Amino acid sequence: MGGLLGGFLAVGCPICNVFLLALFSSSALMTYFDPLRPVLGAISVALLAGLIYVRHRRSCPTCDP
Repeated sequence: MGGLLGGFLAVGCPICNVFLLALFSSSALMTYFDPLRPVLGAISVALLAGLIYVRHRRSCPTCDP
C-alpha cells in the first residue's frame, strides 16, 4: 500500500491533485512537497520492485516440478 500511495502522490501534479490540495495549501505544496516528489517516486518504485522480488522468490509447492 505504501508503494501505491507513494506512486500516486509522486506522479500526480501537486496543483491538480485534489487530495493534496485538501490537506495542504497550493503554496505549501509548491514550496515543500514539489522538491520531494522525485525522491518519493524513487522510494515507491523501490518498494514495489522489492515486493515483486519477494513474491517471486517465494516457493510454491504446487509450482515446483
